[in-house]
Amino acid sequence: MAQDIHFSQYQMSPLNLNPAAAGTDASAARGNINYRSQWSAFGKPFQTMGASFDMGLLRKPGNGSFLGAGFNVFQDKAGSAGLSKLSIGGNVSSVILMSKKTFFSLGVQISYNQRAVSFGDAKWDSKFNGTSYNAGLPSGEGASMSTRFFDFGAGLAYVIHGNSSNLSKNDDFSMNVGASVFHINRPNQAFQGSDRMNMRYNGYAMFTIGMGSSNLQLQPQLAYWKQGGLQEINLGTYFRYLLKPESQYTGFERGMAVSFGAFYRVKDAVYPAFMFEFGDWAVGVSYDINLSSLTPYSQSRGGMEISLRFRDINGTLFGGSTQYRSL
Repeated sequence: MAQDIHFSQYQMSPLNLNPAAAGTDASAARGNINYRSQWSAFGKPFQTMGASFDMGLLRKPGNGSFLGAGFNVFQDKAGSAGLSKLSIGGNVSSVILMSKKTFFSLGVQISYNQRAVSFGDAKWDSKFNGTSYNAGLPSGEGASMSTRFFDFGAGLAYVIHGNSSNLSKNDDFSMNVGASVFHINRPNQAFQGSDRMNMRYNGYAMFTIGMGSSNLQLQPQLAYWKQGGLQEINLGTYFRYLLKPESQYTGFERGMAVSFGAFYRVKDAVYPAFMFEFGDWAVGVSYDINLSSLTPYSQSRGGMEISLRFRDINGTLFGGSTQYRSL
């Protein structure tokens, strides 16, 4: 009945946010890696890892539409009992070029999922002999359980690209808004019996706003999740500073930018975030400071998150340098 796995740096996990994001980036291809460790105050930390890759396919100059394709993998492992989920998904999107810098995309996702739990490290009251805990006593419980299922999701996105996407300018505007729904088929995730997953609804808006001739940009973000009776609201902004512009035509001089931000997950946490961009690469770091009713037990410790992104901006590896650099 709880929420899906997700990341505080949700913009660095695009296919987990929206299947329609596949192929909409202002680069020939994009790859992301995410790692999150949380709730260390409760013993063994919960760990979430993810990776995704997406690119545009069959895109030709003068053609107003093309295909986007991608895949994503996520694994979540919780607590000493090792309650885990592995998800392997494929994404396909139809991307319509509405103008030189504006896209509309409709995408779908299908994923194979496996949930498992191992009781090897779990502790049971049946192993307490009245004086002390004896790990050698039988627990009366099974050794492990697992289940498998397929899952479906869909979404739409509206994207306006700006020149700052390739670190060459800092005075323009870009926008990325979208909505998606996951678990459309409401798969049964129970180890025994029935436990149909609630559909998850996402909505988000992310902007980049140039400050004229200044090297500073504002990047406000808002995201909303609803799953069953639960909801989550994230809002905040990055302040992005262009340290060094990339050469706009040759791309030989790689650009650099640094971003600092602060975000609020309503009634749950605040998390400062930092990002460093160099050419095709970006690394982000954030830390959740717990503010919910768990604070007396968590001691305000939430979770550390690290993300890595690669964007083939110049089409060096996947081609398409002219059509992508013109965005």
